[in-house]
Amino acid sequence: MGIARGANNSVGLRFVLISLLVVVLVLVFSIFFINSNSSPLKFTGYAVSQVGNLSAGITTYVTCNWVSDDLDVSFGSDLSPGAQVNATKNYAGAGDGTMYNISVDLLSNVAVNVTISGNDFVSGANIIKAGNITWASSTASANDGAMIASNGIALTEVANTVNPVASDLAAGETVHYRMWLSVPSGQVAGNYQGNYTTQCQQA
Repeated sequence: MGIARGANNSVGLRFVLISLLVVVLVLVFSIFFINSNSSPLKFTGYAVSQVGNLSAGITTYVTCNWVSDDLDVSFGSDLSPGAQVNATKNYAGAGDGTMYNISVDLLSNVAVNVTISGNDFVSGANIIKAGNITWASSTASANDGAMIASNGIALTEVANTVNPVASDLAAGETVHYRMWLSVPSGQVAGNYQGNYTTQCQQA
């Protein structure tokens, strides 16, 4: 009788220990795979998802287009001292429109200011100062009536940010301009050469 009770106690103890082990394993499994804070996945029984972040940095981009006429402005070759003369393509376009223009390329993603500057005309030791060249511009049209010599602004040797050729041009917009040269009285004859710079930059 005593031996039978000892065997029954041993079987019962084993059953209790196995039951406890199963409960512990179930709890560990549940904590690790369902409630763990270190796991990005949550098992709901329906679906699993995780939100991720996307990022991209776009560079400021400015680009302008110049027509070939802008790059070779001529005032003619038979000028008289004291005369004020048009650049040769001031009124050469459709409807007497100017053929000098700068447009903001569609690739640009910011508003653009256009400025102008220029150097003296030189022929040997003889000079015609940059300020003897004047310009006027318009974003309205190539034959805007405001682009006349009496509204001209003198060319400066540094970019004229006070009087820009255009301000806040958007991608696809165009500014038109005309230029004039006032030949000083008594100016020595010669073939005078100089250059000018138009610049596009972020507004």
